[in-house]
Amino acid sequence: MFWTEDILAIVLLHLSAGAHLVAAQSQTFRWSMKSANEVSNPGYTLTQCNSATIVVNDTQISNNPLSVPPYYMMSYEIGGTTSVSQIGSNASNLSWTVNHAAGSNLVLQVIDSAANSGGTASGTFGVVEGSFGNACLPTPNTDFLSISTNTTTLTTCEPLILDIYGGGPPYTVSIIPLNSTTVFNATLSADENQYLWINRAEPGGSLIGMPFHTEVHSSTY
Repeated sequence: MFWTEDILAIVLLHLSAGAHLVAAQSQTFRWSMKSANEVSNPGYTLTQCNSATIVVNDTQISNNPLSVPPYYMMSYEIGGTTSVSQIGSNASNLSWTVNHAAGSNLVLQVIDSAANSGGTASGTFGVVEGSFGNACLPTPNTDFLSISTNTTTLTTCEPLILDIYGGGPPYTVSIIPLNSTTVFNATLSADENQYLWINRAEPGGSLIGMPFHTEVHSSTY
């Protein structure tokens, strides 16, 4: 099971062209939505509290799947909270309830119970209001973090500075490029509230920066 608390203040940054520094990284598995041709379909929208059908396409060796069910959806809300939800164990029929409010913009990633990543979508998903109510939405958390950055566009090797406010240190920071399995993580010391990261992500895409102040726990069952 995976769960998180107080993961907020997510920022989206764009990567301008520069030297190619990051080597290609193979994915353990890939995922898609049944209603979309790709993991991310530009302009694709999700409906608040509706269910989205997810399919995992596993890379296999000698017919042995490499991913380890059950699977989880990590939904990163730009400027808001991150949610981690179990979506099932049947790779061909997984279901995720869109537990973010209408108006949200999300970056989506599917992981398995061994924390293997199926990659992040290459773009963001907008959430619209529908007829499914709001019972799925989490209770607002008042103990939240805020974040500021020195830029919203990065060139290769340019420094990104994240200033973190609120919550309680020590903080952990995740830098997550879109359409990639690569995640850069760092834990700050108890007296630090600023993180400097040198851009090593692929140019031409986007990434999100996310601080949090509680651990993400995992176990396999």
